[in-house]
Amino acid sequence: MVKPPFELRQRRDFGQLISGSFALMRQHGRPLYRAIAVSCLPLLLFGAYLIGGGFGQMLGARTQDPFTSTGDRFAYGGIMIGVAYLLFALLIVFLHALVHEFLRAHDRGEGSSATTSFLVKRALGRLFHYLGILILLGLMAGGAAVVFVLLILLEEPVLSVVAVLGMLAAVLAVTTYASLASAAQAVERAGVTTAMHRSFMLVRGDFWPTLGVSMVMGLIVGAIGYIVQILGVVVMMLLMFLGASGDPEAMNSVMPMVMSVFFGLQFGVMLFTYPLPCACMVLKFCSRVEETEGHGLRSRIEAFDAI
Repeated sequence: MVKPPFELRQRRDFGQLISGSFALMRQHGRPLYRAIAVSCLPLLLFGAYLIGGGFGQMLGARTQDPFTSTGDRFAYGGIMIGVAYLLFALLIVFLHALVHEFLRAHDRGEGSSATTSFLVKRALGRLFHYLGILILLGLMAGGAAVVFVLLILLEEPVLSVVAVLGMLAAVLAVTTYASLASAAQAVERAGVTTAMHRSFMLVRGDFWPTLGVSMVMGLIVGAIGYIVQILGVVVMMLLMFLGASGDPEAMNSVMPMVMSVFFGLQFGVMLFTYPLPCACMVLKFCSRVEETEGHGLRSRIEAFDAI
C-alpha cells in the first residue's frame, strides 16, 4: 500500500482540521470532482428540469386549457416536483458514499489514480451501509426530539421555550456523537452499528471540539449555498414583480426556467462543496484514533522495523 502525499492519519488541532480539509481537496480532489461531474451532475440537471416542469404545470393550470383540467395539471406538477426531490435525496446519499469512498481510496494510496468508474462502483457497493448510517442517525435525532415536541404541544409558554432549547440540545448532542460514523465506515469498514458505536466512543471526551469543527465547516459550506440562494430569491422576486406589472402569460413561461436554474445552482453548489465537511470529519476521526490508539505511529514503527 503506497502512502499518500497528504497523510490522513495524523493528530491535528482545530485549525489544522479546517485548513487540512481545503488542502486535501485542493491538492488531491480532482478524481473526486471528476466523478461528481460525470455521475451526479446529469442527475442534478434532470432533477432541475423536473422542478421547472412541475412549476410550469402548476402555473399553466391558471390558464384556460380546453384539453387539460386544472386538477390534472396540479397533480401532474406535484408528481414531477415530488420525483425531483426524491431524486435529490438519492443523489445526496450517493454523493455521501462517493466522497467517503474517495477518502478511503486516498488513505490507501489509491486516490490520485482512482478513475470515475472505480469510485462509482465502490460507492454503489457500499451505498446501503452509508444509507443505514444516515437512517439510523435520523431515527436517533428524531427520537431525541419526540419528547420535547410532546412538551411543546402542551402550549405552556415557559415550558415550550425550555422544550425547544432542550430539543435543539438533544439533536445537536446525538448528531455530534454520531458525526464520525461515516468516517469509521470508510476508513475501517465497520458495520452500521459498529460504526455508530465507534463514533460515540471517539467523540466521548472530545465533544465540544467535535461539535465546534463540524459547525464551523457547516457554516462555511452553508454560507456559500446561502449566497447562491439569496441571489436566486432576488432574481425570482424581480421577475415576479416585472411579471405582476406585465404580461401574466409571459410570467408563466419564465418562472419554470427560473425555478430550474435556482434549484440547479443551489444543489450544484452543494455537490462541489459537500466533500469539504466530509473530509473534515474523516480527518477528525483519524486524529482521534491517533490520540486514543496511535495506529499511525505503530504502523510507521512496524514499517521501519521491516526495512
